[in-house]
Amino acid sequence: MRIGRQLTDTFITSSGVRQGCILAPVLFCLAINWIMYRCTDMMGIKVGDSIFTDIDYADDAVLFTDNDAAWPSDLSEFNLAASTMGLHTSWMKTKVQNTASGPPPTTCTISGHQVEAVTKFTYLCSDIDSSRYCAPEIYRRLGLASSVMS
Repeated sequence: MRIGRQLTDTFITSSGVRQGCILAPVLFCLAINWIMYRCTDMMGIKVGDSIFTDIDYADDAVLFTDNDAAWPSDLSEFNLAASTMGLHTSWMKTKVQNTASGPPPTTCTISGHQVEAVTKFTYLCSDIDSSRYCAPEIYRRLGLASSVMS
């Protein structure tokens, strides 16, 4: 490892990517695509002729399903597929949200970890709300812009 212009003593590692390496997000997206390929039978929402399974960014992913009752089995399968790549689900960061009509999802337990059901969460600085209305997000952004400008 390099610290400034100095090199540390040699140490053994089995995997990893250097912090800030341009390949890190690319490698993560490749790994997620491989995992999602194995989970596409279970996950995804259909829009027209296309099926959308996930959105990936850096080390985060949003997974889609049109069956709220399937979340526990879908997340278990995702976690199992991820573990074959040496990746682990961060259960503290994992949330379940219903953006379709119907009752909100309930908190569930997967592999001994509790997954919280939420009505709103922030992803890439945007609030994703179960109400499906964009007005709260627009007002939030106007408020942020107004506070910066003043």
